[in-house]
Amino acid sequence: MNNIYQMRFFLLIFLAWITPLLSGTGTSELTAATGAGRVLMDEGRRYFDAGEVGLAISSFDAALREYPDLAEAHLELGRIFFYRDQFAKALRHFKAYEALTGQEREIKFYLDKIYRLAGSTIDLTSEIQAGSRAKVESMVLPSLPKVTKTVSDTSEDAGSPGATDASLWKKAQDYIQSGKTERAYYTLKVLVRQFSDESLPRDEIFLQAAKYAALLGHKSDTSYPLEKMMTFTKNIDAYKMLAQVYLDSGKLDQASTVLEKALKIAPDNIEVRGNLALYYRKQGEPHKAVNHLLTVLKQDPENVLANYNLALIYFENGKFDEAQNLINKIKKTLPPKNNVYQQSLILERKIEQCRSAQ
Repeated sequence: MNNIYQMRFFLLIFLAWITPLLSGTGTSELTAATGAGRVLMDEGRRYFDAGEVGLAISSFDAALREYPDLAEAHLELGRIFFYRDQFAKALRHFKAYEALTGQEREIKFYLDKIYRLAGSTIDLTSEIQAGSRAKVESMVLPSLPKVTKTVSDTSEDAGSPGATDASLWKKAQDYIQSGKTERAYYTLKVLVRQFSDESLPRDEIFLQAAKYAALLGHKSDTSYPLEKMMTFTKNIDAYKMLAQVYLDSGKLDQASTVLEKALKIAPDNIEVRGNLALYYRKQGEPHKAVNHLLTVLKQDPENVLANYNLALIYFENGKFDEAQNLINKIKKTLPPKNNVYQQSLILERKIEQCRSAQ
């Protein structure tokens, strides 16, 4: 066992020594050489994506213990503490990032807000470089607003026995109104998992939970409330949003199932039919895709995306005249700088090449 620890120690020393040589700089930014640091950073990001902020902080802290000059870890921790209203800790990590990289672009927004809260600009570079954590915090804390609750405190409080659905919904609305995104996310996350009060606007609550989870990049927490909604709602926005989550995750069959259910609820919904057409095209069922797009164009003949996607399917199936007619229609409708217009020109050139080869 001692040999294992000795080998691990010497490996870390070697990585710390070789990294600046490989990167050509004096800092230990993440490179191929910092394998252990990369593992810890990736672990921290996975925890954060899963909503486990405390574990994410532990992973990023562990990365800094192994590599004290790891600027990327300081940046991640600074962002987390900033959104938890722990401004002194956030400032320490942001200034460490700036000292290590010589760059302020990534952190300027955060620093500006912190300094406005503090009431003055404080130069902490020398203290950061000296590693004087206590001194840094003692300089910053007196001039920053005192915060008695962090996001994790809110999360724990939200899950306590006294937190009713109504009180959680009120708290979430307050956070939304005041722009406290992470706090709104945590509160809504707890609320949808314990929800039982049918007097509250259930659809709105579950949709908001999904939207705030998506906003912060928490994929599992985005799909959870939407999947629950499938058991009780006919809200078409929930179906469209869940289908998009599945499409983005490559879960095409689940996406199509949700879209088919949505179509039964809202057979005239253009977006649902358009997404189903794209699904069937990818699945090699062009006739089904064409049927959906033709239905869309009966409702909205000038629908640019439907016209383009139908032209694309016609081209892929050798119907060059039909595809060209739709391209001509698009060119009359859109300005030349439009992206769909440009894509149509590319498709037109492909049609010409295919005809020349015949």
